[in-house]
Amino acid sequence: MSQDNKQVSQKGLKVSVKVTLSVEDIQRDYKKHLKKVASQVSVKGFRKGAHDLKIREVERTRGPMVRVEVIDQLLQSALNEVIKENNHTLAARPEVVNSKGDGEKEPVVCQMSYEVFPEIPETDLGKLSVDIVAANVTDADIASEITKLSEHHGEWVSAKRASKDGDQIKIDFAGRLDGELFEGGSATDQVVELGAGRFLPDFESHLKKKKAGDEFKFKTKFPKDYGAAHLANKTVEFEVKVHDVTEKKPLAVGKKLYEASESQATKKPEFEKEIRDRLESDAKHLANAVNRKRLTQVLKKKISFPLPESTLNQEIEALKKRDESLTDKACKKKAEGSLTLALILRHYIDKLSVKVTEEDVKAYIAMGAPSQMAVDGFYDWYIQDKERLEQVRGAVIEQNALNAMLEKVKTKEKSCSIADIEKELKEEA
Repeated sequence: MSQDNKQVSQKGLKVSVKVTLSVEDIQRDYKKHLKKVASQVSVKGFRKGAHDLKIREVERTRGPMVRVEVIDQLLQSALNEVIKENNHTLAARPEVVNSKGDGEKEPVVCQMSYEVFPEIPETDLGKLSVDIVAANVTDADIASEITKLSEHHGEWVSAKRASKDGDQIKIDFAGRLDGELFEGGSATDQVVELGAGRFLPDFESHLKKKKAGDEFKFKTKFPKDYGAAHLANKTVEFEVKVHDVTEKKPLAVGKKLYEASESQATKKPEFEKEIRDRLESDAKHLANAVNRKRLTQVLKKKISFPLPESTLNQEIEALKKRDESLTDKACKKKAEGSLTLALILRHYIDKLSVKVTEEDVKAYIAMGAPSQMAVDGFYDWYIQDKERLEQVRGAVIEQNALNAMLEKVKTKEKSCSIADIEKELKEEA
């Protein structure tokens, strides 16, 4: 198609394309398309070989539809030429603004518009500076981790005192609504871990400061939004009998703790070394995550460009659905940050030829494997969901891109505690 038939103008990221299709061009393609349609269809009453007659019959019955198809194809072809010639990357589907002319007696003039992604400004990464962290695992960290393991794998023993948060209390209870037992409101030998939040807060609060052998009653009101509609916003009375109160006694450092922690150690120094090695490995991953986070902050600050309105609005709507508590201002700011970063990363993924391997994906997935499940088994289960797997691939290639960029920027390293690193990771980017 002649370049004279296309007029292109761009304002910011919005592109306007005016295409004029002459009656001659449309008629030429219209005749070709009629012949093609006639050769592909069977028209009742026409013998094989009566091609010209079939064409006239197809034109009589389908002519307007064929002409519309031809015009659509010519417009799409013209639009594709504009996109290719200008090296545009579309941010939104093109829209027809207005169109006039039938293509039979007068030319078709169609005005179309679309939005493009911006060109990312070239930046010398070597001139960017990022303060990075290195985790410092101390003897105190080792001792703290061992204490946590001792408490986690502790044994439940009789408390011989009144119950408090952190205890387990074994009870029988029966709930009555308007004097009648209600479904799901009774149990025997029910173990409740106080403070765990598995029961209604008010129910748990009445179980505190109780001893084995205590029997008592109390009233409580179910929340308005309680899952069982017949109990929502209703006041009920519970009768409770306490059988036992137990507390968790930490395991002493020794064989039982080693086995419970799946350690190969037989002596305390060996156990401490295992803990140190694991903490240092975990801390390295955490430090790398902080360093990538700090790099993203520098990138968003130093590299600026306009954002496509259509894509930004989509990002804002997605954020609102995920978190309805966000204000419009906060939602827009967060959307702008995430879209800016996504476009920067896409640019550098291409520029630095960043790749992702199956080993990268497996290592990423393994980090989220439950402690009670073998890594290979978790990986095999995880990759069964293709959409979930693609999301991981996307996250990994962005992570790899940031790692590659960190190797090119100027860095200044500072030693930090694990606690400080964990705290920074929890903060908003």
